[in-house]
Amino acid sequence: MLVNVAPLIKEATGQQTWIDLALPDLRTLTRELRSAPIEEVKRADDEEGALQILLAHFGFIDEALLAVTIMTPIGNVAIMRDKLAHIVEKRPDSRERYVRHALETVRSMESTL
Repeated sequence: MLVNVAPLIKEATGQQTWIDLALPDLRTLTRELRSAPIEEVKRADDEEGALQILLAHFGFIDEALLAVTIMTPIGNVAIMRDKLAHIVEKRPDSRERYVRHALETVRSMESTL
């Protein structure tokens, strides 16, 4: 079995915060400066359906794909197929509804860094 151990992505020592960078507080940001609203995905009926929603949105178009790569300013981020099931295992939360938010967060890093 091939095991891919990726380093954790965490705040670097001394890393500047949004306050240090004089960025606005998102809690009080005027509507004109906000991103367009992101529509939630319809909730799946069960865990398997929820996983299929995640796989489709992250680009796992073939069952043979074990990972997809998203380019970010901090480097390539590998989204591992076998890690996605963990996101949707708590069914009352229906976390698959927020897959577009997750993707937008990763993609928007490019325009903010």
